[in-house]
Amino acid sequence: MNVQFVLFELFTLVVTPLLLLWARHTYQHHSRLRRKGMHARATITEKVIHHGGGSRNSSTCTLHYVFSLPDGTELHHSYEDHATTWFGLSKGSEVDVAYWPNDLSWSLPEGGGVSGPLFSAYSALAVIVFCAGLYVLVDRVWEPEPGPSEPPPAESQMRPLRRGP
Repeated sequence: MNVQFVLFELFTLVVTPLLLLWARHTYQHHSRLRRKGMHARATITEKVIHHGGGSRNSSTCTLHYVFSLPDGTELHHSYEDHATTWFGLSKGSEVDVAYWPNDLSWSLPEGGGVSGPLFSAYSALAVIVFCAGLYVLVDRVWEPEPGPSEPPPAESQMRPLRRGP
């Protein structure tokens, strides 16, 4: 086996499922916060776009916002996500925020993080990559044994090699 094959299989069969589990955990955490957490309206105070590679989709955006608790306390938070998630927001825009009343150090803008359809797309992609890795592994490692080859010719069928004209 060559090194590239081993690395490919390691990534496909180990890293991909781990990434899928991490994404699922993050999605469940965010979903629970959206369903059971407290909600407030926040005002965007700043939006900072961090340009990655050459693709627009590789850019991230840090959204800075302020919101008030029911007792009037103002909290200043920030959240980073893909830039395309927040393309319609600018300074002064309002956004819904979910937070835990017993942990005010963290909040989640509604629509932030991995949303349902995006999580489904990531899951489908991970399953496809995982299946492709299994296919390559099975095809490469468990190659069928070669079938019986033709029997060697009998002595009566052997012909001497011709040399020259």
